[in-house]
Amino acid sequence: MKSTPTIPISKHRTANISEEERLALKAGQELAHSDRLDEAYRIAERWLSRNPHHIDWLVLMQYIMMAAKKQSPAYILGKRIIELSPNDAVVWTNAGMAAADIYRI
Repeated sequence: MKSTPTIPISKHRTANISEEERLALKAGQELAHSDRLDEAYRIAERWLSRNPHHIDWLVLMQYIMMAAKKQSPAYILGKRIIELSPNDAVVWTNAGMAAADIYRI
């Protein structure tokens, strides 16, 4: 059975972003969940270029990579997310799923 990563959104992290960015994050997540990965990727890439250390955007990008079967970038993103948020259990779970997918290749 294939594991599905989650896209957690942290209310305390999103409190520091603009309404425009918050809406873009929500749109990116909805697109990713609808398997419209190219569109979700473009949104995530745009915002990550502005704020490359924002965990919610990194988590969305990791989800997109995992859904697109790009395990290596998903694993690398997972390692970075853990560095930024080591006490968040969900990011460890997602990173573990990415690592497990690498070894299934």
